[in-house]
Amino acid sequence: MGKIEKYFVIRLKMNYNKHMNNRKTPLVTNQTYHIFNRSIGGLKIFNKPEDYNRFIGMLALYRYQNLTYSYSKFESFSESFQNQVLDHLQAENKYLVEIIAYCVMPNHFHLILKQVTTDGITQFMSRISNSYAKYLNAEQNRLGPLFEGHFKNIEIKNDNYLLHLTRYIHLNPTSAWLAIKPEDWQYSSYKEFLHPTKTGLITPVLDITPTKYQQLMDDQVTYQRQLAKIKSLLIDDLVD
Repeated sequence: MGKIEKYFVIRLKMNYNKHMNNRKTPLVTNQTYHIFNRSIGGLKIFNKPEDYNRFIGMLALYRYQNLTYSYSKFESFSESFQNQVLDHLQAENKYLVEIIAYCVMPNHFHLILKQVTTDGITQFMSRISNSYAKYLNAEQNRLGPLFEGHFKNIEIKNDNYLLHLTRYIHLNPTSAWLAIKPEDWQYSSYKEFLHPTKTGLITPVLDITPTKYQQLMDDQVTYQRQLAKIKSLLIDDLVD
């Protein structure tokens, strides 16, 4: 493991321990956070492509501040009316959060979010958690919560840490042997990092070209295997 990777692991553990001691610290507007949570008992809650795509669709819809529809209601609209709703929300340009990166795994998720309005992350995560729980409970004829309590959060204080955290998140599927290459996993923001668009789900913030970012990922074949060996130092003790 190189010096940068060791630094990242140490920082991640330090930040995680600090987070654990300050659970009630308010989330600050215009700050960026690593948000993560896992299912109760490691239950597999994303079982088919429709589940993953629904969760990602919720990320896209629930980030808007003045949304008046649930995802289920929105989904029932015709495609043309859905587009009208989205055009209106985009024109308002009022968000709860900006999504910087994400990865959805079979029993947990990672998000990197910038809070852009007071209590934005809390409102956003409440919408996501409640909506997906209702959906899966109906699908599986079950009752009760899906996730292990309140979501976890760690503040991201510099771009170097942010860069390596996005890499860690995008490598999750390969370190878990769910994909050979990170671009093979359809349920993360990695492809948007390589092919950014103005209308995409994520907000690009890193000062790095797509080519350089891909090289950074491709150079870490060994590193992604080492992630599994150092899980005791990483947040995957809770979310993997």
